[in-house]
Order: sequence, then structure tokens, then C-alpha cells
Amino acid sequence: MQRRVLGIIALALIVVGSLGTFTDVLATDDAVLGGVALRTGVILGAFWLVLPKARTVPPAVWAGVAVFAAVLALRPRLVLLGIAGAFIVMVVVALAQRRAGSR
Repeated sequence: MQRRVLGIIALALIVVGSLGTFTDVLATDDAVLGGVALRTGVILGAFWLVLPKARTVPPAVWAGVAVFAAVLALRPRLVLLGIAGAFIVMVVVALAQRRAGSR
């Protein structure tokens, strides 16, 4: 995905999420969707920031980020568990790659 498109999508989600969460522009039922849009926009914005250097990031780090993002999206109160899970996944993937490379 191109960086410009990702930035536009992230900005649009942040704006829509902010409108849905912090104002009464959207209906009250849409406040939850506003929160989801805001969180997703922030995460996509973070990806937009690291996209130029994303080619040099090892796959183990991407696996850990995916686990952390999944835990954070599903259960925000389990942030510490998400950090621990991401660390464990990064170590396991890194060890598996090292063993595969040494054969």
C-alpha cells in the first residue's frame, strides 16, 4: 500500500472517530463505532510513520506487533498481557528463524 493512501485513510478514520466519540454529531449508538474508528486510525497512523523503514524490520517484530495489536483491539484492559504475549511471540519467531537458518 502506498504511504500517501495509508495516511489519508488514517486521517479520515481519526476525524470520523473523533466526531463520533467527542461530539454529538453522530447518534449515541455510533459512539462505539467512533471509538473503534479512532483506535484504528491511530494504529494506521503509526504504521504510516514507520512505513519507510518497514522493509528493514525483522519478521519476528511484525509477529509481536500483530499479537499486541490484536490483544489491544479486543481487550484494551489487557495491555500488560499483550506486551508479554508480543515479547514471547517475538522470541519464539526469532529462535525459529535462527534454527531454520543454521540448518
